[in-house]
Amino acid sequence: MEQKGKISHPKSIMPKTALILLIAAMVPMMLMGGFFLYRLQVISYDMAIAGLKHKAIREKLKIDFFLQEKLNAVRFLSRNFNPGQYNNESFLYQKLRELQQEYGYSFLNLGVLDQQGHMVAQAGDFTFENSDLKEADWFKAALNNQYAISDVLQASSANPRCIVAASTQTEDSRWILKADIDFSSISSQLKNFGSENREAAFILNRKGEFQTPQPENLAMTIEKYLRCFNKETYTSEFGNSKVILGFALLKNDDWVLIIQQDSDAAFSSMKFTRNVSALILALSVLSILIMALWLSGKMKKFAVQFEAAKNQIDSANDTVNRQIIESGSLASIGELASGIAHEINNPVAIMVEEAGWVQDLIHEGIDKNDNREEFIRALKQIETQGRRCKEITRKLLTFGRKTDSRIENVQLNDLIEEVVSLSLEKARHANVKILTNLDPYLPEIQASVTEMQQVLSNIINNGLDAMENKGDRLDISSTSNEDHIVLTVRDNGPGITAINLNRVFDPFFSTKPVGKGSGLGLSICYGIVKKMGGRINFESVVGEGSAFHIELPLNNAVE
Repeated sequence: MEQKGKISHPKSIMPKTALILLIAAMVPMMLMGGFFLYRLQVISYDMAIAGLKHKAIREKLKIDFFLQEKLNAVRFLSRNFNPGQYNNESFLYQKLRELQQEYGYSFLNLGVLDQQGHMVAQAGDFTFENSDLKEADWFKAALNNQYAISDVLQASSANPRCIVAASTQTEDSRWILKADIDFSSISSQLKNFGSENREAAFILNRKGEFQTPQPENLAMTIEKYLRCFNKETYTSEFGNSKVILGFALLKNDDWVLIIQQDSDAAFSSMKFTRNVSALILALSVLSILIMALWLSGKMKKFAVQFEAAKNQIDSANDTVNRQIIESGSLASIGELASGIAHEINNPVAIMVEEAGWVQDLIHEGIDKNDNREEFIRALKQIETQGRRCKEITRKLLTFGRKTDSRIENVQLNDLIEEVVSLSLEKARHANVKILTNLDPYLPEIQASVTEMQQVLSNIINNGLDAMENKGDRLDISSTSNEDHIVLTVRDNGPGITAINLNRVFDPFFSTKPVGKGSGLGLSICYGIVKKMGGRINFESVVGEGSAFHIELPLNNAVE
């Protein structure tokens, strides 16, 4: 059998093994860590944005409710009282006090304007006394839409205010009832919003004008903030940090409430988790390196042991080869004694049966009835069958008495006669005659008796097995020429199909039924003959039989 691979020396595979170990352990870990950190960053970003949006919507609802509540109050007054009543300033003061009692002092004043924007009556702290307001956006909106809420006036001052107005139609003209609303509570609330989380909140109108005090440091340009009206979300570089935005539209989409947060604060939990994960990854890598170094040390010790073991194996190579040949010889004995094996099975079965019967007698009582005589008979039967097994075993061991694989002078004809004599019982059982035609002048060669015995036994047994109940003769011949001794074993059995011809010498290939052969016999023969420098050929014709031709070189022949 040809050697199909070469064993690498441990010293040469140690660096490769350590590198493979590191790659196999670290690559999946790095990929998993990278994917985890990426997903952590995405989820953290989404959660931070969602949190700011939630806060923005919550504040939007508060501000919208605040403004709508004040507007509804003014609209109620404008619908339920005529302008003539509001021309009476005492009546106007009375309604202002009622609003202040109902809604607190967020109502700063009340005023009545005609459709040309002239103030005709007022009550309270009125900033625009005797002013012409017809060009004001809120005034135009009130005339066209019946109500309006203005932008915040004096947004950066301590007293920011906005105007809510509602118009009413009389027979000959349109009148507008307006009120200044104190916006300082909203401005203060947004100014101090989320300072502990490094958040800032403010309101812009569509012109980019602040409706609340302007933050000290803006993270982006006003133009980018105004894109929030298009419902876009941004992160932006600001100095050495980033900010994220949450926003919500309010006042019928005329204003946008923006809440921005520094990303260092927003992602602090994520960064902590990332740092801990990186530390764990680093510790894992360190532990892998330590393990690799430890394994390298172990492998170095193993290399020393390997060298010692290799030397022992080399020195004991002959002994191992003899053991292999002996194992093959025992396999051949199994093939030769297949019929005897069945004979062994019978006495063993009787012994088991008698042993079971003895146990039953013991349980029943030896002194009861005829149990004593039956007990003695069963023991004698066990002894008889045991002696029978011993005799069969002795016969089997006779064939294997030569286990020395040393090279010596061998007369192949003598070996053939010996193997044939041991195979006659099996041949008679298979109804096959073994015929020999041996060259009486066949020269001796130098070979191992055990190995040649095994080759002949395997091939003869193979022929007998092939012809079981399907042939009648096995021809064995020997001859020589100038270069080789040729041994031929031919049977007239069923032959082998063409599809299996190339597999005859393959290990573990067998055409025998399961349990009747290991498929190693011919493979071992092929290896032994090739080791001797010879060749073994096989030919077969379906329905006519098969033949093995063994050619052994005469360069080792003994003169």
